[in-house]
Amino acid sequence: MNVSNTSLNTTIENEYGVKVATIEHLMGALFGLGIDNALNIYKNDGRAAFLPIQTLNQVIQRIKPSLVISTNSPRSERSALLAANLNNVNSICFVDLFGHQEAHWLSRPNYATKLCVLNNEVKDMLVNLGRDGDDINVTGNPAFDRLYDIEIKKNAALNDL
Repeated sequence: MNVSNTSLNTTIENEYGVKVATIEHLMGALFGLGIDNALNIYKNDGRAAFLPIQTLNQVIQRIKPSLVISTNSPRSERSALLAANLNNVNSICFVDLFGHQEAHWLSRPNYATKLCVLNNEVKDMLVNLGRDGDDINVTGNPAFDRLYDIEIKKNAALNDL
């Protein structure tokens, strides 16, 4: 197997033309942990086992932000929030919808200093999973503000009748 491309990623290719691209974090994990340990971590954590936390950790150490703001996307954004925690940097995570797929890490106290969520149901779910309710602010979602405004106007019109 040979490295066949490094333009904006690394691509390895075998003699049959089978290619795998952008594997730096995987290769780093295999080198640092060894294949058996990396496999065990992968069995426990799935794709999240090889998050680029160290890369984001280096960025945060270099730029020294006072606050990290991100969404709940599961790779770079998650890594940025975890790296902020490692460096005692406050962080805010805007949960973009209901957070069901991400609930197992959103509910952990080391994942973002504060969470902003869609509604009280999402907040209650995360509190029931162990997250401190004081860490969670119900802010809504701008994508739904227009719908909410229509409902308020409709209710106001009904009350005027």
